[in-house]
Amino acid sequence: MTQVQKLEKDCAEGRIKGTKRLYRRIKSLYRAPPEALQHILEALEKEGWAVCRCAHQADTCIARCIENAADPDDVRVITKDSDLIVYRAATSITLAVGNDWKTFAKEDLLGKLNLPTPDHLLLLCSLTTNDYTDGVPYYGLVSNADLIRSFELDDLSQLDDQAR
Repeated sequence: MTQVQKLEKDCAEGRIKGTKRLYRRIKSLYRAPPEALQHILEALEKEGWAVCRCAHQADTCIARCIENAADPDDVRVITKDSDLIVYRAATSITLAVGNDWKTFAKEDLLGKLNLPTPDHLLLLCSLTTNDYTDGVPYYGLVSNADLIRSFELDDLSQLDDQAR
């Protein structure tokens, strides 16, 4: 039985509950072969794109590339990782949303969350579930934003990179 047939059978028998699980199963049906991905990355690099290849999280590598850029505002980050926006150097990121791409600006995000500074956003990400922590149990993004908003943060830059 092929993977597609197994998926069809599981759907027909009601074994897949919810669209999120269905999406994950469908997404796992096809993965581009590594050789195809390698060709795409090489083509992007020939066009002058900086491509980060990391064994694990690429966030810090990408943030370092932005910080080292001659004009960080000219850097466009295309990622599947939405928490990259919290890094001080990142001013915007472009994410896949459905079948489209959407660019999120840090200033817009700060406005939507009603956070006074980028340091508040950094603290919010640290408190909420992210790539590195499970976050504070029972609290979500909105509750954490309400809590963080009340903090007076002088400046988190005094903390070294290891402490952040």
